[in-house]
Amino acid sequence: KGDDAGFDAVVGNPPYGSKEMMSEIEKAYFRDTRTYPESSDICAIFISKAFSIVSEFGYVGQIVPKSLSFVLSWHDSRELLLQNRLVSMGDVSQAFDEVLLEMMVIVAERSNAHDDVVQIAAVASGRIQNLGQLPFRRLSNDLFPLYYFGDNAAIFDKVLAYSDGVDQFEGISVFSGPGIQKYISSDVDGVLTYQGDHIARYETLGLAVCRREMVLANSRW
Repeated sequence: KGDDAGFDAVVGNPPYGSKEMMSEIEKAYFRDTRTYPESSDICAIFISKAFSIVSEFGYVGQIVPKSLSFVLSWHDSRELLLQNRLVSMGDVSQAFDEVLLEMMVIVAERSNAHDDVVQIAAVASGRIQNLGQLPFRRLSNDLFPLYYFGDNAAIFDKVLAYSDGVDQFEGISVFSGPGIQKYISSDVDGVLTYQGDHIARYETLGLAVCRREMVLANSRW
């Protein structure tokens, strides 16, 4: 009972996919229990719920979509992990033969304290291998860099120090995540859009058009 109530550990492979798979009764339940994050993925609800039922200093271990590490709509889940003690995370790629979605593993302790570093790992040759330590200061609501080690770390630091995000420029907005694909069209009245593979080191290699109603409906643009 009390603040220490809860499980010692919550380990899981939560479902993932659109929240629209849920009934209105199910959505209302999670809203009432304050475990209904902004992400459109149902998996984010289970992450939030796991922290609500684990005891203080208990552990949460989950295998979740890798999009948690970088897609904009997952910022609530990243913020939740930053508010607790993130112990380790790792890229496990296509963890299941029947699932095409790439996955990652997170392990965190329900605690307000945090370490100066987070352990990072990845699957190589069928085994999880330790890649090193990620400085906690490099984690943010915007990004959890999964490959911060060696030359990658030096490049990442240099980019942060000497670059401006494209969203810093007037008239340019940024949307991250695979959801934008369904809004790409040939509508000449749409919004000109650069996708990731359109941008090279010194030049742009292409251009797409995104339907205008999608841009207007998304308040984060």
